Amino acid sequence: MKNCLIIDDCPDLTEMLSLYLLEEGCAVWSAETVEEAFSILREESFDIIFCDLHLPFTYGEKMQEYLYNEEVGIRTIGELTWVFPEMPVIAMSSTPDRDATLLRERLGDLPFLHKPFKREDVQAYLDFKVIPQKTPEHLLTLS
Repeated sequence: MKNCLIIDDCPDLTEMLSLYLLEEGCAVWSAETVEEAFSILREESFDIIFCDLHLPFTYGEKMQEYLYNEEVGIRTIGELTWVFPEMPVIAMSSTPDRDATLLRERLGDLPFLHKPFKREDVQAYLDFKVIPQKTPEHLLTLS
């Protein structure tokens, strides 16, 4: 059984991906914010992390302190792959194709799922014994 973490602030997508992963025999955790995800990661270990690129850092009073765009997701993925190099991270985004191409360039060799994705796209990552996880150097710079 694979342990999967979904980091996404869209409840509908999280539910759809969760149901699919559960049907495949995975255990699933979900987080709506980066802050919540790192809280879960302090307690659990995962075989795969699915991380949206367009999400807030946090909710509540502190939300106004952070930009809500793909930079939060890109930085989060950089931090996840740096702090937890043994946990494969799959980037997800529903950005238009022309913007997705730019995001893929910035992400380098990191796996990428374009939303809405197909079941077979997710299945391909579940079937991998080892998911390619080469983090570009610029994502590892935590300035």
